[in-house]
Amino acid sequence: MLHICRSNRVELLLERLAERLIDEPLSSPLRPEVVVTASPAMARWVNLQLASRHGVAANYRYPLPASFIWQLACELIGDLPETDPLAPDVMTWKVYALLPELIEAPAFVSIAHYLQQDAGGLKRFQLAGRIADVFDRYQFYRPEQLRDWSAGKDSQWQAVLWRRLLRGITCHRLAVIERLLSRLQKRGQTPFLPEKGSDPFSAGVPERVSLF
Repeated sequence: MLHICRSNRVELLLERLAERLIDEPLSSPLRPEVVVTASPAMARWVNLQLASRHGVAANYRYPLPASFIWQLACELIGDLPETDPLAPDVMTWKVYALLPELIEAPAFVSIAHYLQQDAGGLKRFQLAGRIADVFDRYQFYRPEQLRDWSAGKDSQWQAVLWRRLLRGITCHRLAVIERLLSRLQKRGQTPFLPEKGSDPFSAGVPERVSLF
């Protein structure tokens, strides 16, 4: 069952979350409460507020959206690496390593110009981090564009760089999300709910997920 609580005050949303967790406990205290938050800072704030209201906040997990999706996919699909090979921090170093050879291509003229007088590599590292952050957002908000790029469409520098990043990688997040959705649909149940008669804890699916 899906419950949506909306408010323009985060304090009111926190109160609803705290009430729900106390009034409707999980079937076992050994099962972790999963609260997906948008940032580590928000996770810390939620945990402190819950501890203040409940006296203690133990056995809580606060994954970020991307890591939650990846972990759920690992549980339900089973043939994935433990971590996303194109997570932002990993992708930053991959982009950093690719830029020197790619800036010789005509599509990378603007990048080559920007990286002039970068003897120490600091500008290249900062740029790689920004590019990795953009590509990370594209996987959530512009999947169709990435699918076109993966299929060879477009020759601008972002498309060329994306295709180079995918060399040797078949389990990037966009592909994993598609496989996860297909797997959930085949279960014949609402996403995140186990098949009838199965144990959600042993099946790797959280008994409850709160998105804050």
